[in-house]
Amino acid sequence: MPPSLARTLAPLAGFVTGVINGMTGSQVMPVLPFLLALRLDPRRFIQTINISFSLSSIVMALGLSTLGLMTLETLWISLAGLIPVYLGTRIGGLVRQRMNAETFRTVILLMLIVFGVVLVGKSTLL
Repeated sequence: MPPSLARTLAPLAGFVTGVINGMTGSQVMPVLPFLLALRLDPRRFIQTINISFSLSSIVMALGLSTLGLMTLETLWISLAGLIPVYLGTRIGGLVRQRMNAETFRTVILLMLIVFGVVLVGKSTLL
């Protein structure tokens, strides 16, 4: 895609990502293909996806609090969930250091495909 067209479509892609995020509660999956298309180096990619996830989570927590759905109990559960996220990020960082950028993109794309197949499979079983 030519850079001028990419620049023009970026706000639309961001808006659609936000709509999907709001409808599904998934912060990572909607933005992941867009970030892959930017061909960022792996370190910058991880940093960007983590910032996107964090900001989306904060906005979602504020929205849930406004609706009265974020209780002290759910807050503690959410905070406890940060422990495996932190550990996974650290382990992933160690693995990522051993990969070149193209292998990293391939692994991310394969994971995205597997997650998509699992989601479709679950929806057809219901």
